[in-house]
Amino acid sequence: MNLLLIPLFAICNRCRGDKGWLPPIGKAGAMITLFYLLYPSYIISSLAAAFYLLGQSCGWGWWIGPLVGTPNKKKVAGIREIISHDIVRRIFPEGSLWYCRLALALIGLWWWLPVIACFHLSWSTVVAIVICSIGFPLSFEVSKNWEIGEIIYGAIQGLAIYLIV
Repeated sequence: MNLLLIPLFAICNRCRGDKGWLPPIGKAGAMITLFYLLYPSYIISSLAAAFYLLGQSCGWGWWIGPLVGTPNKKKVAGIREIISHDIVRRIFPEGSLWYCRLALALIGLWWWLPVIACFHLSWSTVVAIVICSIGFPLSFEVSKNWEIGEIIYGAIQGLAIYLIV
């Protein structure tokens, strides 16, 4: 049953995404429901959904754009993005594909660390966080399409959560 929820994560991530049509209350309700179906605790599910929604941020297009072959959408915006930008630009030239990949992986880490930690801490939790972190840039680079990348990344999110519950 839980394995069947992976496609629902894909759909929810697309609805939440760049041009998603769900209003904030709809996003919250959908994520609480998904997390509850995987881990039947209202408190844990609500907390995980809150961290999931707080983890969204603007400015990802700065790094996603080059991976899907479109110009950068926006400049770096939030505090996590600024921190990631400062770390990564010391390693790779700004705007290079490796700069974009590593910056998105760090954003995936900041986004999913508190969400997955809600369930429990173990080696499977670490593996799930790494999957979500690496899966973020990989989903867009493989798809070469923003919308399909969101669907692929949603499936990766669902798989990572499935591995720990």
